[in-house]
Amino acid sequence: MTTNRRRRNLFPYLLVLPLIVSVAFVNLYPLLSALRMSTLDYSLLVGNPEFIGLENYRQALRDSVFWRVVVNTIAWTIGSVVIGVPLGLAIALLMNGRIRGRGAFRALALVPWVTPPVVAAFMWSFLVSDTFSPISATLKNLGWISHNIAFLGGVDIGPRPFTLPMMTVMAVNVWVSVPFLMVVFLAGLQSIPEDLYEAARIDGAGVWQSFRNITFPLLLPLVEITVLLDTIAQFSRFNLNYLMTNGGPFNATNILAVYLYQNAFQLFRFGFGAAIGVIMFLMMLPAATIYVMAARRRVFAEL
Repeated sequence: MTTNRRRRNLFPYLLVLPLIVSVAFVNLYPLLSALRMSTLDYSLLVGNPEFIGLENYRQALRDSVFWRVVVNTIAWTIGSVVIGVPLGLAIALLMNGRIRGRGAFRALALVPWVTPPVVAAFMWSFLVSDTFSPISATLKNLGWISHNIAFLGGVDIGPRPFTLPMMTVMAVNVWVSVPFLMVVFLAGLQSIPEDLYEAARIDGAGVWQSFRNITFPLLLPLVEITVLLDTIAQFSRFNLNYLMTNGGPFNATNILAVYLYQNAFQLFRFGFGAAIGVIMFLMMLPAATIYVMAARRRVFAEL
């Protein structure tokens, strides 16, 4: 009897064992490997790796370029989330309304999301180029400007995080990110019972009152989770910054993921790149912890 009970107690753990092994192999092993590599002077240009302890971290913390990249990354993350989340919610509210051709509008709204990042980057690089920009040409034809706008910059533009090149790439990033946010919020809106809105209309509530008293309170848990997930995703963005500017000009659009790539795979400083990766992990650990706790609290609340 005792043996059968032990088997029953072990059976659930056996079911999740393959998942635990897979997660450990895919996530835990690379993390531990990066931690180990970050303590080494590991470069293809030096030779055999040499243990140097925390020297890579000290070098990063003493590097003015690293701190500028950190500020850029924080500005990039906050700006993308603060603009993208409300915009995604607004479009979701619009797409959830009873408008003619709603299906076609929803399909068109998804185009930026399904566009490959390489295609989006090169398309927007052409649209905002210093020489052949259709945007600058249109503005010149309207008489609003006299010369092409250097959207992606061409001179040293100072250490400010919100420069024109940064805001340009950020705008493209929001263009790419908003459709996914729209889909998430649209799913949440469609889960709200229509009866609540009918009752509110009978009581004389307007559109704003219905949103404030029904839509937003019921959507708030989803908004919180989405903000956390989008923060984590934006913090680790790589494609657009690398493809459009490679972090330039003069590190104006450089963020940590691109800076890591430049050091590890262009300068072959694998140890220093691993240290940057560990720092990125530590910076995002609080947000990831909050997300796990919020998701867990929501699951237990539904039980």
